[in-house]
Amino acid sequence: MLIIYRTFNDPGLANELMDHFTANGIEFETEDDSKIFDASFFHNEATRVIAIKLRQEDIKKADDLLSKIYSDQVTLVNGDYYIYRMTDDELMKIIKKPDEWNPLDLELAKKLLREKGKEVSPADLDKFKQKRIEELSRPEQNTSSFIYLGWTFVIAGSVIWLFGYGVLLFGFNLLGLMIGTHLMNSKRKLPNGEVIFIYNARDRKEGKRIFITGIVLLILAVIISFILFNSYAF
Repeated sequence: MLIIYRTFNDPGLANELMDHFTANGIEFETEDDSKIFDASFFHNEATRVIAIKLRQEDIKKADDLLSKIYSDQVTLVNGDYYIYRMTDDELMKIIKKPDEWNPLDLELAKKLLREKGKEVSPADLDKFKQKRIEELSRPEQNTSSFIYLGWTFVIAGSVIWLFGYGVLLFGFNLLGLMIGTHLMNSKRKLPNGEVIFIYNARDRKEGKRIFITGIVLLILAVIISFILFNSYAF
């Protein structure tokens, strides 16, 4: 099974990584959503996403390769680069949360801490990675207000429709459907490559209810509107 390892908006950066993988015998596949969305977005590069997928067993090999590549590049970074202005605590945050930073920033943070006599050992890196995985594996908390908001939009759309504001029905209903879909399907990728749901099973089930209810109410509104329109027409 292939999982998404990195995503890019810039084809040049994606090709650079693919070249490194090819040269080092790491098998991969790519997924370019521009093939799907070109007609709608007129080939807008800002909305283009290129995903590079790897096998789970190749994730560590790819991580080690990137670490080596960017370790060689940190000496070429100008001294006015923003990472140089960070405190030791800020540099440690990069080490502890590498998923929020690009590989070059990570390797530069390691280098700067090493030069200050605060080198982070491989064992510490593994420990930080495991702790980060545990943090990201926890489902989102305090979702009640978000769920209530979804139900509010779905139900409010129906109530508004009763007062003859059909356009607002679609607007409110759409917002409710978006929230329901988000609760049902949102995922995140862990540093080990595993992809998990952001919300727990209960919240995903509630999101599904919001979505289904919104669809049913929307269909009913359209059917009733059609019937009323035809009855007035005749």
